[in-house]
Amino acid sequence: MTSRPASYIPVPSPHAAAQAPLARLTPWVRDNQLAAMAGAFALGVFLGVLSRR
Repeated sequence: MTSRPASYIPVPSPHAAAQAPLARLTPWVRDNQLAAMAGAFALGVFLGVLSRR
């Protein structure tokens, strides 16, 4: 067994770190599909306007 310093904090893999927020967001999107679609559309319009400048 290797010894680790007392301040050692395990870091999850990048794949696991990316999947955690999606796993929490998916049930909300399923329950609120209309709001999720409206929000995604509004975000797309906003980013589209910003990219045209």
